Amino acid sequence: MVIKQRAILEEDKLVRRDAILEAAQALLLERQGELASVDEVAKRARLAKGTVYLYFKTKEEIYLALHERRSLEFFDNLDALTARFGGKTGLRQIARTWLGCFERHPSYPMLASRCFEFEHKVDFDTLVAFRSAIAQRLDQSGTRLEGIFPELKRGGGAKLLILSYALTLGLWRLTEPTPHRERMLKQRSLDVFRMDFDAELETALIALWRGVMGGRPGSVKVKP
Repeated sequence: MVIKQRAILEEDKLVRRDAILEAAQALLLERQGELASVDEVAKRARLAKGTVYLYFKTKEEIYLALHERRSLEFFDNLDALTARFGGKTGLRQIARTWLGCFERHPSYPMLASRCFEFEHKVDFDTLVAFRSAIAQRLDQSGTRLEGIFPELKRGGGAKLLILSYALTLGLWRLTEPTPHRERMLKQRSLDVFRMDFDAELETALIALWRGVMGGRPGSVKVKP
């Protein structure tokens, strides 16, 4: 009976933590990237404010945990793709898998692009735990890519993923849909800044990966 009781309590904890993160994500979307307070997240999750503090010390910790969840989900999708297709995995498939994570969770680029702004407000141990989890998955997924693309040396897969992440965030900030940007783009003299995030990111990712691996369009080799 004791073991069963503990299992139920642990399950309840996971449900509450999920409710907190889902509430934070909903508020982030509604406010176009603005972080909600702990009190606001608690109300949206229908939990007492004190209950939220049992899981997270600050609002920044909540959003860092949400960012970690979305990032690990991306790695899961990428690993599943390479496991399914192996040496037949193409750059376009990888680019579309990458895009798919942003399409399913529009809050992901919002949060990722602002993550560095609030990391200094999270305690050191929490930040190290977050970075360690990401580093572990970078190494794991990067190693998988190195097993597919012979042009990538040891460690090159993880570095390529980091470069791709930086490219994604930079392009997102340039194309981020905000009321101010929409007004700005009504000026014909600023048409050069009118870009479609999905289309441009797919093209840019494929170009980056081909460039890193020294391949021309259609000539990237894969291991059998």
